[in-house]
Amino acid sequence: MTQKTLSLCVLTALILMTGCTSNKGPQPMVYSPPSTKEAPRSFTTMMEDSLILTRIKTKLFSDDLVDGKGIDILVRHGVVYLTGQAMDDAHRRMAMDIIRTVEGVVRIENQLTIGSGHHI
Repeated sequence: MTQKTLSLCVLTALILMTGCTSNKGPQPMVYSPPSTKEAPRSFTTMMEDSLILTRIKTKLFSDDLVDGKGIDILVRHGVVYLTGQAMDDAHRRMAMDIIRTVEGVVRIENQLTIGSGHHI
């Protein structure tokens, strides 16, 4: 193959590939992926989430200042979902601080309420 033929083939391929893009701007999403909480998990992800949950519970229940008994914890894809009640705002913040130190935690969704039942 000559240099001229090779150059022509490359140029033709580039021209054809540029015709595949759309200039219409962003297209609406046809498929909306499920939230992290609802997304399906692989076996490995389930095991990692279980390990994160175990680490969180170990740290919370071994801490003398935080009462973790009223806190419900769910871990999905490394995201920690907290529900239930904390004794007061200080305990709520301490629980968050402890959970942030746990390896594997991606984000914390805190829906804890203070003991009186008021949503924070």
